[in-house]
Amino acid sequence: RLLPLLPSPLSDCDPSSVAIVSGCLLSHLCSLLSLYPMIRLSLLHLPTPQHALTATLLFAIQPSLPFSLTLYTESLFSLLTLSILLLLERGGYATAVVLSAIACSLRSNATLIPLFFLLPHALRPGGGRGGGG
Repeated sequence: RLLPLLPSPLSDCDPSSVAIVSGCLLSHLCSLLSLYPMIRLSLLHLPTPQHALTATLLFAIQPSLPFSLTLYTESLFSLLTLSILLLLERGGYATAVVLSAIACSLRSNATLIPLFFLLPHALRPGGGRGGGG
């Protein structure tokens, strides 16, 4: 058992309580880690670094913040989705597909993520039909 290796305040706790606290800490870590792909994407698509910083700070204090700090999949899903978008920007399609599959196992609305794979083709001149126009 790992409980004797933990600091004394946690070793006296019920294992289920330790699991809940650990899950909340992991969720909080994912919430913090999701700020990196957010700032990178913002720097790529917004006109100034100040706009990128503002967008990232607004993302950090979003209305769904309570769900990002509890034992819920919101923060992990945000991390995966933003990482997928950043990978697609950089051409990492294979890794983005794997992360999409993981995201689909977390939340049902991740089934819409493949639309981001198709978006660059739809925005091409000619509607993605290959015609130059």
